[in-house]
Amino acid sequence: MALLKAAVLDKVLDRLGQLDAGEVQGYLERLAREQGVLGAIFGAIREGILVIDEGGIIRYHNPAAATMLGFGPGGAVGQGIGRHVRELDWQGLVREGASASRDLEITYPERRFLSVYAIPLAEGGHEGIGVALVLHDATASRLAMDERAESERVQAVMTLAASVAHELGNPLNSFDIHLQLMEREIRKLREGEGVRMREAVRVARQEVRRLDGIIKNFLRAIRPAPLDLRLVALNRIVRDAVEFLRPEIEGRDLIVEMDLADRLPRLMLDADQIRQVFLNLIKNAMQAMRTGGILRIRTELDEDWVAVVFRDTGGGFDARALGRRGEAFLSTKPGGTGLGLMVVSRIVGAHGGQLEIKSLPGVGAEMRVRLPRPGSRVKLLPAPLERRAPSGER
Repeated sequence: MALLKAAVLDKVLDRLGQLDAGEVQGYLERLAREQGVLGAIFGAIREGILVIDEGGIIRYHNPAAATMLGFGPGGAVGQGIGRHVRELDWQGLVREGASASRDLEITYPERRFLSVYAIPLAEGGHEGIGVALVLHDATASRLAMDERAESERVQAVMTLAASVAHELGNPLNSFDIHLQLMEREIRKLREGEGVRMREAVRVARQEVRRLDGIIKNFLRAIRPAPLDLRLVALNRIVRDAVEFLRPEIEGRDLIVEMDLADRLPRLMLDADQIRQVFLNLIKNAMQAMRTGGILRIRTELDEDWVAVVFRDTGGGFDARALGRRGEAFLSTKPGGTGLGLMVVSRIVGAHGGQLEIKSLPGVGAEMRVRLPRPGSRVKLLPAPLERRAPSGER
């Protein structure tokens, strides 16, 4: 700013002898007003402004520049620009005598990407008296560009993985068919013969079914089916899911307590996909509990949401697992794939809803599915899957 003031004052002083007292006073008042306006503008804009003299000394900077470069409370006027931005060739900028631009990455006080525009300061035909630097914080656009590139790479890998998973389904089906044939032949043996072979076939078929389930879950997670939205009763979908799993619930000696709110509004949902959500959450809770555990399911209604809450008496999540639940293929239970809640989160998000997880290690976990009610003023935009989707089973 001092250099800018000096340039303006030089113009006034050159004509000072030709002006009367009234004109001099008018020039000075106008100069004061203009400098005050410039100072206010430079102080308010988001771009950083620095003025550097021919020796590389900072003569002026606005608050935005101080924030970007971490000058500290005392500012940096009178300090060399090289002390704060070592990569900037300010001498070359002065020598060029023309506008130029540079891109910088700085790591202090935080990582930023800056676009630096250099404007030479000169008076008439004289040599340059310094450089004005305009700093534009391009961090957001740079990170967005990097994120798009990373998303494209991830999408390419996921597409390849989906193709591999699809191709694996064919030999798995063939394995299962031949294992069934072997099972039939083993049954023809006399009692007491082929016991070990029968057990080996049983284990092999069990593992084939497990791999098939992993592949199907993976394909559901990365190839979402379009929603078939219809007006449905949410409580009915909850009851259907519980009844479907009733044999397994009774086999584990678990107790299911349901507290379903009366007069819930009918919702525009894909009933099959929401049913899949509830099945996954109930299975997840069952697998987290020991024999004799209790699963409490309730539905709730508020101004904007209809919620279905699943609360179990299992071991809960620890803080580390809960914080990393957005990572695919992360599971805290032996043999878990981490895809169950990934599918759940995708389906809920596609309906404009939200999945919330609360946990107290050793006490239990609570899964809350919130779905927007008709006429809701809330619209939750789905976030990128890798950021938002809680990872699967415990």
